[in-house]
Amino acid sequence: MAVKISEIGFKGWEHCVEITNGSIKLIVTTDVGPRIIFFGFCDGENELFEVEEDIGKTGGSTYRLYGGHRLWHAPQDDKRTVELDNTTISWNAESYKFCASQPVEAWSMIKKDIEITMHPDKDEVEILHKLTNKGAWGCELALWASKMMAPGGLEIIPFSNGDAYLAPNRSIALWSWTKFNDPKIKWGDKYLFIKQMNLSNKVRNTGLLDTDDPWGCWTNPIKIGINNEQGWAAYINNGNLFVLKYNHIHNGDYTDMNSSYETFSCDYMTEMESLSPLRRLGQDESVKHIEEWKLIRNIREPLNDREVDKIILKHI
Repeated sequence: MAVKISEIGFKGWEHCVEITNGSIKLIVTTDVGPRIIFFGFCDGENELFEVEEDIGKTGGSTYRLYGGHRLWHAPQDDKRTVELDNTTISWNAESYKFCASQPVEAWSMIKKDIEITMHPDKDEVEILHKLTNKGAWGCELALWASKMMAPGGLEIIPFSNGDAYLAPNRSIALWSWTKFNDPKIKWGDKYLFIKQMNLSNKVRNTGLLDTDDPWGCWTNPIKIGINNEQGWAAYINNGNLFVLKYNHIHNGDYTDMNSSYETFSCDYMTEMESLSPLRRLGQDESVKHIEEWKLIRNIREPLNDREVDKIILKHI
């Protein structure tokens, strides 16, 4: 198979780019973002969550989630994290690779770039993320790659399995609004399971309908961070297994209580988030972070640790 990269329209955006090898495809926005707004099999549904009220919109003075995969920088902050990305980006493509570049953020002076390389013969893709400090002074940040996943799936996150014996080897960060007994969470011995479900049975409210929750993502939320030393996580939805892999840097200085991986889940979607270690960047210095994505058909949800070992591990 050969990789084909072409310009298409997608749900109101006139200028998007489709990258496909005939088996899987990605769609990247260029009117805004960049966002990977679609990832899935060519004959299947989107594995990523689409924020319906944002799809196709551009411009404006309000930050939009849009959905899909985005690039942020951590630690999270009300101003720097949600700096607008509602305008046109630049891009180029050659062979198997697509490169997108966002204009320098006006307030933070950070430049965001992503490079997408699709495998021609496998259902795999590599996403290279880059942040560059274009400001006059140094700054400290971590690269933060986040995917909003379609509802209904099961997320699997491995705990550290290093043999520290008398020393602790697992770091788990819980945000204040996370409940230990939330039905979405199942604590295994080797794995953390997060089942996305609508506990309220309410339709998602957004905008002026709910001023306390303008993004419609704060009904029964949880957020958990861990020191994911194994560098992978998985999400199973509608019989498809999405595998995310990245390089966990041992002894790296990670934000949020040493979390190299974080997840957020609410009534409407689940987020899979990998992070780089914190890095101090001088002027024009960059930090890079690579994710590898893989998609496998016909995988059932494992019920426990033993079934993860049997069903999932061979695909990691």
